[in-house]
Amino acid sequence: MFMVTLMALRQIQAYEDAMRQQRLSGWTRRTTKSCVKPPSKKKSRKPKETEQNNKLALVANDKTVKTRNKPKSRENKEIALTKSGILKKDKENTFINPKATEKDALMQEAGEVELTVKDQESDAIEADTSAFEYRNDGYIELVLKVMARMCDGQNKHLQDYLREQPDNVKSFDIIAEVTRFLNVVYSNINSKNIDLLIQLFETMNEFTAGNQENRVVIYDNKIIDYINFILRSGEFGDCSTEKTLELRKSISNLVMSLIEENGPGATEVALEVKDTLDKKAVLALMATCYERHQTDKTKIMELKALEEALADPLGSQGKLASTRNLAKGTKLLKGVM
Repeated sequence: MFMVTLMALRQIQAYEDAMRQQRLSGWTRRTTKSCVKPPSKKKSRKPKETEQNNKLALVANDKTVKTRNKPKSRENKEIALTKSGILKKDKENTFINPKATEKDALMQEAGEVELTVKDQESDAIEADTSAFEYRNDGYIELVLKVMARMCDGQNKHLQDYLREQPDNVKSFDIIAEVTRFLNVVYSNINSKNIDLLIQLFETMNEFTAGNQENRVVIYDNKIIDYINFILRSGEFGDCSTEKTLELRKSISNLVMSLIEENGPGATEVALEVKDTLDKKAVLALMATCYERHQTDKTKIMELKALEEALADPLGSQGKLASTRNLAKGTKLLKGVM
């Protein structure tokens, strides 16, 4: 036990001696550091210069690699520039203006954009013209007849349903679409499409009979303008007189349906029809129909002379007397014959 304690004491003593030496050496180091000037906080410029030099070297290496890998692109650019007139073939211009190449590229792109815009306009015009074209193969007239029979007898429920479908996801105003279809047919009436036009007016007549909302829709789609054009045009080329009279009869029925009721809304539509309808064209058609159905021509001549006399009472008295004498002469000739 005594030996163990001696060994422990020696170890403790050795440890204390080592600690003393370390303390003494630490104090001496601190005293030496206090005598030396503290280093400046400014960093040296040498590492920056070395970093810049390294970057420049890397950029130079990249350029050399690019020029080695792509020798053909330069030649292609020079050929394109000589073609565009920027570089001469004799290589007098050694420097290339980058702005000129950018302008040329922009001009080429602008030209391509203009070409595409023209193509879009032409496509839009073709689409518009194709929308107005139709093929009269009998199915349109059949559909119009079916819709007219649906609304026959002033069936208000079906008349309203053709104007608006509340139970459908998307509602279609068929009354307005039928009226707009008149825009396709009214300007070129002939023997091929006059039956379709007659059925179109008869269907619109069934739409408006007893339904004020449908009257407003048809009037708002410029139906009176189409009627005025048809009434002013007179005869229709190769159409027979029976067909023209049937067309005018269907038009008159539609006009009567537009002005037949006396409610507050109906009177407004009737007044607008009265103001927009061409009354001179209607009177001219009435006169032609009377002349065609009149057997005695002398009464017609007397009526015309009477109209002229009312317009000019002093100058037309002789004309009226001459027409009367001519009428008497024709009667005598008939009695002799």
